Amino acid sequence: MTYMRPRVLFPEAVSSVYAFDGRYTKSAAFTPGAAYWIKFNDVKTYNLFGPSVSPAEINLRAGWNMIGPFDNNVDVAAIVTTPSGIIASDFYDFSDGYNSASELTPGRGYWVMASQDGKMNLDAVPPVLKPASLQNKENWAALTFMDAQKRSKTLYLTPENVRGFYLPPLPPADAWDVRFEDDRRVRRFGESGRIQIRGAAWPVTVNIANGDGYQIELRSEGDASAQIGLQANGFATIAAAGDFVLESKRLPQHYALMQNFPNPFNPSTTIRFVVPNEEHVIVDVYSARGRLVETLVEKRLTAGEYSLHLDAGSYSSGIYIYQLRAGDFTQTKKMIVLH
Repeated sequence: MTYMRPRVLFPEAVSSVYAFDGRYTKSAAFTPGAAYWIKFNDVKTYNLFGPSVSPAEINLRAGWNMIGPFDNNVDVAAIVTTPSGIIASDFYDFSDGYNSASELTPGRGYWVMASQDGKMNLDAVPPVLKPASLQNKENWAALTFMDAQKRSKTLYLTPENVRGFYLPPLPPADAWDVRFEDDRRVRRFGESGRIQIRGAAWPVTVNIANGDGYQIELRSEGDASAQIGLQANGFATIAAAGDFVLESKRLPQHYALMQNFPNPFNPSTTIRFVVPNEEHVIVDVYSARGRLVETLVEKRLTAGEYSLHLDAGSYSSGIYIYQLRAGDFTQTKKMIVLH
């Protein structure tokens, strides 16, 4: 029908109209119950006239679906599906990036993931349960990325395995978006993950909340030396575009000085130690008679695990003592140099 054609309804659009069926495809007409991508240079308001068409059922395919519009507000909690329980994600709208929606409003399009083919029933009353991964985030660390235009997106780190929490496919245009490379917004603590930042106005600030007890770092994928440490409930700034790898691990609970390895050694060995708090740390090497031979570290260090490389090529063969001092903590161990 002519009145369903995009160019008739939206003559000032500056892009093609895109539908989604496992991939983006150009569309020459609108279908009731579906949603579409379309671009305008400016904010526009259109008054559309015609017969109201709002299906009570919307077909869903396994995977991501773009649905809408509707002639009335629809409470997400009142939606049921056939078969039941096939909703596998939040409902997402788009405004400066993807945002979770609790209500579907007329004129807007939404993304939703289905675990299998089925139907979404809009006029049913019994509520559906949200996916388990969306119910409780109190013990999750939140990493909020905010660009120079004050647009923000949040990723999460969780101590347990969670399923789901996928984001919809990237928009056809270069829109503001932050996600892990597998299209999720959640990673388990201890798992590394590449973060993709798209369409940002740089620089980007990263704020972390609820990260106590963990060491979290962002490393530029193209520059191993560009490493950003994120303090619990603190922030850092990313100055330039690129992909970043997120590393996280639980902070140690106690001081410890490990036995060097290898031992005995010739001429080099590795000394490892851990500090549970930010402290001024000194690591010294002494001869068996107590003479200071070398200071390996003397600086303030944040909580974490550290590894030192010791080259003892100039040492005489014999027994040496190495000592860790951090705050009120002191520990010593023996090592043997053999030439």
